[in-house]
Amino acid sequence: MKKTGEISINRKHLFGIGFTVIVLIALTNRLNFILKSNFTQGVVVSIKKLSVDGKIDETNTVPVIRFVANGNTFYFDALKNSHYKYGETVRVVYHKSNPAKAKIFGFEDFIYPVLLYCIVPIMILGAAVFSFIKPKDKLLINLKKIFFINRVNKDMEG
Repeated sequence: MKKTGEISINRKHLFGIGFTVIVLIALTNRLNFILKSNFTQGVVVSIKKLSVDGKIDETNTVPVIRFVANGNTFYFDALKNSHYKYGETVRVVYHKSNPAKAKIFGFEDFIYPVLLYCIVPIMILGAAVFSFIKPKDKLLINLKKIFFINRVNKDMEG
């Protein structure tokens, strides 16, 4: 039975809260990068062909981007196998104090990798929540004693 100052959550809600926290932390990292950065235009100046086992692989490529910041020209490699073509103009985001830390500002190069890094923590969270908390269990969290968590089986609730 819930008392005043207690909240109960089931495992789906617990997983949802954890998922949201993991994604927000990752996206906050990117937002922090954006707040400390400037934007400019860059140009794909070459497409590097990578070698696999000493042989050039035509399908394994890395676009090289050139951009100008603070009167200096910088070059950086985009993500491997990006879809950009030679001569294409791209939007570049670079760190104000270190323009060499540049990225193409787009979903594929800027947001997608961060979301991929979220997969492992989300899998660990899911494994923990769905393995250790039974479907009918609810967690009671006492807000007065925030560090006290009491596990209650739903069948026992009144």
